[in-house]
Amino acid sequence: MYCIGIDGGGTNVRCVIIKIVDAQTKKYEQVSIFNLKQSTNPNNVGREKALESLKTCMDGAIQEAKQIDPSISLDKIYSFALAMSGVGDETNRLLFVNYIKNDLKCNRVIVENDAVGALASATLGDFSTETSNKAVLICGTGMIAVGTDDNGKTFKRTAGWGPLLGDVGSGYWFGSKLLAILTNYEDGAYHDFPSEEVNELQLLQKQVFSMLNIHQTMDLIPAIYSESGNWGLVASFAELVLQSKSNSCKQIIEEGVKGLYDKICMLNRLFTTQKRLVLVLSGSVVTHANGEGVVASLLKQKLQQKFGKDSIEFLLPQVEPCVGAALLLV
Repeated sequence: MYCIGIDGGGTNVRCVIIKIVDAQTKKYEQVSIFNLKQSTNPNNVGREKALESLKTCMDGAIQEAKQIDPSISLDKIYSFALAMSGVGDETNRLLFVNYIKNDLKCNRVIVENDAVGALASATLGDFSTETSNKAVLICGTGMIAVGTDDNGKTFKRTAGWGPLLGDVGSGYWFGSKLLAILTNYEDGAYHDFPSEEVNELQLLQKQVFSMLNIHQTMDLIPAIYSESGNWGLVASFAELVLQSKSNSCKQIIEEGVKGLYDKICMLNRLFTTQKRLVLVLSGSVVTHANGEGVVASLLKQKLQQKFGKDSIEFLLPQVEPCVGAALLLV
């Protein structure tokens, strides 16, 4: 049987088709995967465009799958598992559920937040919580923490409010903090700093100017504001913060890590039963250097001090989120 998994975000949607070889062990073969640089988040592009992007992406995956099985079509798909941003709103969620059920005539469908796909990418769709609660921290352009304490029947969440409503520790947050450092530097805020720190700030300035193809700080205004709503552009500067030797950046990192730590602690308090916690780290900010980068290392240290080393386990994704999603209904 064929299953479709979707990983849909604010700027990109990815569809995989897998063929189940053994349902009991969840052994599968990947048939096709298709990437579309469009949003399936109804909050970003509206419901009509979001649904159209989903259809286009699934059609693309079907066309690629026909190279292996010419008879394959959407009406032959056994199950659809959609992990997508923007479906916290029930009307948005039902938009996709009704399309699968009514148009594609398939009742085996699940539509959940994209964080659920990220969680499944590390657990291979296993959300059993008999011995451990399971959660995922996604920290890329944005940030959200999602977890379950009832075998995946329901999911609790913290953060995920978007770049303008907090989400301390997200890539966008780190990038915006760096830009603020550069504008403060232009205003003379660091005139009495040690020369080593000034040199680091000048290096950061040079790196940002190069990425934006600009030549002076005033050029940040048109470069950034002309791309208003392009959260990914600002988030792209996060890597500079994480690699910098600047004390200013180190302070930002400490603040960002505390923000992530706080959200994990808040999520854990939402669980009905307190058990050992399995935490999946997903997204470029926390998976940098195979999960051993500066943010992940500091975060792990703080959480281990809070929970105890034996009471928390950290996992990284084993497969893509769309594959993890596809395995949810196997």
